[in-house]
Amino acid sequence: MSFTRYEDVIRQMEKEMERLTEGWRGFFDPMPGRFWQPRTDVYETERNLVVKVEAAGLRVDPDTGSLPDVRVDLSPDGRVLTIRGQRVEDCGECVGRVRWYRFEIYFGPFEISIPLPGGVAVEREKITGSYKDGFLIVILPKVARAERSVVHTIPVTGD
Repeated sequence: MSFTRYEDVIRQMEKEMERLTEGWRGFFDPMPGRFWQPRTDVYETERNLVVKVEAAGLRVDPDTGSLPDVRVDLSPDGRVLTIRGQRVEDCGECVGRVRWYRFEIYFGPFEISIPLPGGVAVEREKITGSYKDGFLIVILPKVARAERSVVHTIPVTGD
């Protein structure tokens, strides 16, 4: 087993522990509601590295088709994709709530930094983002060599 594979196993175990303890957040978090982290898949195809984020309910600007409350950045070294945004709850639905029986849908700001696999260089200027059916999908086309640059912001369009 190579060291990279060991790191991947540990990272997956950490993510699973975060998922399992997510429901306890309100009991143990000294500042509840700071950020929530959407569930994320990262996979590789023959031509691309793909990041798929479960983020239903994001606001899409009807005029531009963009997501004004979402920002997607690739670090200068191309190793970390950071997604920040906010999901806003319609306060009209809040009126008349007397008691909660289940509380699993998070609203407010979210942020997630996704370490990208080593050894996979991406073509920064051809990265695309789209939002459809509640999923934010970032496509990072692969290249043979990596170019170091400044932080690169990826535009995201909605359906």
